[in-house]
Amino acid sequence: YVFDYSDDGSWPQTAKLIASDGAEDDRFGYSVAIYETRIVVGDFGDDDLGDSSGSAYVFDYNDGSWSQTAKLVASDGAEGDRFGRAVGIYETRIVVSAYRDDDLGEWSGSAYV
Repeated sequence: YVFDYSDDGSWPQTAKLIASDGAEDDRFGYSVAIYETRIVVGDFGDDDLGDSSGSAYVFDYNDGSWSQTAKLVASDGAEGDRFGRAVGIYETRIVVSAYRDDDLGEWSGSAYV
């Protein structure tokens, strides 16, 4: 959910963000980051590259509304990686964690930029 501060001191809800391909047990929204007019939402239960491989979604604010503009997945994602458990954004750079990635051993983890 997105809330914008109003001049009267209230915080009305202005949007509800959902994944374009969301499914049961995805965990969309577990992690969220915002920078100016861009929001990144983690979805560590997404199954595109295997059970709980994970993903992250990018939403941009244009012409008065939020819309999904990208879906990010790990280039080498695999079952159980949990890509999207944590997300961050600054200017034009997004970082997404995959805390159970196992390139260097079980649950060694990684971060993708």
